[in-house]
Amino acid sequence: HYFIQSNLRGMSAVKELLKKEWEFLTLSASFSSIFLIYVMMTFVTLIFAGHISAAHLSAVGLTHSVYELFVTSVSVGYSSVFDTYGPQVYGSGAIEQGRTKGELGVVLQRCLLQGVLINLIIAGPYLNFVYIIDLLPDAGIYSGELDKSASVAEEVSDYRDIAVQYLRIIVVVEYLDYAIIMISKYFAIQGNNMFVFLISVVMITTHIAANYVLVSIFQLKAIGLGLAGIISRIVPLAVSLAVWTFLSKRGNLDWDGFSSRALLGWKPMIKLGISGAIYSVADFILYEVAIFFSQFDSNAALQVVIIMMQYETVFWSLSMGMARAAATLIGSALSRGCKDETRSQMKRSVVNMAVFACVVVGVNYCLRKYAVRIFVSSDSSDTEDLFVETYWIFCIYVVINCMQVALNQGILVAFGAQVFTAWTQTIACYVIGIPVILITIFFSDLVVVGPLIGIGLVSAIMFATASLKIWKTDIGKMVEMSEERVIETTELITLTTAETNSTNEIESSTETSLLVHMADEKQKKEIRGVAIAFTVSSVILVILTAISFFRDDNG
Repeated sequence: HYFIQSNLRGMSAVKELLKKEWEFLTLSASFSSIFLIYVMMTFVTLIFAGHISAAHLSAVGLTHSVYELFVTSVSVGYSSVFDTYGPQVYGSGAIEQGRTKGELGVVLQRCLLQGVLINLIIAGPYLNFVYIIDLLPDAGIYSGELDKSASVAEEVSDYRDIAVQYLRIIVVVEYLDYAIIMISKYFAIQGNNMFVFLISVVMITTHIAANYVLVSIFQLKAIGLGLAGIISRIVPLAVSLAVWTFLSKRGNLDWDGFSSRALLGWKPMIKLGISGAIYSVADFILYEVAIFFSQFDSNAALQVVIIMMQYETVFWSLSMGMARAAATLIGSALSRGCKDETRSQMKRSVVNMAVFACVVVGVNYCLRKYAVRIFVSSDSSDTEDLFVETYWIFCIYVVINCMQVALNQGILVAFGAQVFTAWTQTIACYVIGIPVILITIFFSDLVVVGPLIGIGLVSAIMFATASLKIWKTDIGKMVEMSEERVIETTELITLTTAETNSTNEIESSTETSLLVHMADEKQKKEIRGVAIAFTVSSVILVILTAISFFRDDNG
């Protein structure tokens, strides 16, 4: 009897472990699909651009580099605020605690409105990158093709105009990308992973179809590429809203309509969001510096680093998805006050990331010759040899980077420690990583290895500092902070309930009247602050947009 009971308990424990593992893997796949689709969409755009002309490929490639550096990085980084607040508000069981249904919906509305503000701030400077494009030289862009034909020379002279035209069209895509990411996370947190996959499939399918019709059939060139980018965001966003409406009517979403409370409680969220954006921007700048300065080693070195960074983008998408899934599960456990489950989810995220990194890198290393041949022709022996010789250090870097992503973008995001990661990433990138890259390129013979050492050092530092931070963290304190965060987010409802009860019991209570007055004043002050921020940002955007278009009037 004892033997049977022991076996049953063991089987139950294994079954529970497998259930938790399946939950983590499905949620990871859901989040990873969001990030991976954006990478694939860039590839598709560049493929169609390359079939138009070399000028379009270079111009669109440049614009995407600028877009990813200053728009995608900010959107991805800022969206971490939802990964902190969303799971903890939803997992806290706000309905069971007597609060109104729809708290997660209110958090989503706040994040979407904050996204509008952030994108208003970004759009102006982004449009004025036309002036940086103007500084680029005509010579050398197409590896000596200038003297081959007059048509090529004419396209090169239009290179900057193509980049500017495409840049201005896809500025509309800024917020659409952010909104799709946020809504997808909103679905994923509530276990609606199937709809996240649906949105991802619709997005990439629409993107390919729109590019084919507008670029290949109607020959709209840069305008077609830009319009395809816009259409491929509008369609999945429409699908998202349709799914949203369907699930809301069935009561399967934590949604109670639009609320004016979405204009309140911004300050702590903006602090985390901006810190997340600073982290991501520093990360993207580090990669761009490594790619740009590699050309001073040799043309083969530049090609090798570019190819490696393409693979790194794919690995980053998958590891970021796993990290944000971990942040969701850890945040949910924190909000319920489950210390043991929190520790279990932390360990699960680290172990899964380690297994993922080692397996992917191992397979990729064995296939390294085929990996480089996808990008280069058979006669590019210098590039292929250099890639194969240096790929081992790239593989080491990928493993370290995946592990630091698990800690910084998973566990520490769940803890709401974006300010810490922003500081460490900023110092590691600008004080150590970039100087090491420049020194190894200009003062050593470490071709390709130098830039990899630079970005590898940053990942190692981020892994070490995050490990130390987590090791010193008191889980009990994190549970308390999660509770405070939820109360802070839902305090307006709690306060209103308390006011109503107190008013019913003691209508003449001076204390209740004072409480109501203080709450009203606080809310009015917050709403005024939001209104001022939107007004100032809109005015600045109009001014910077006028400055951007002033370029055309002056040739």
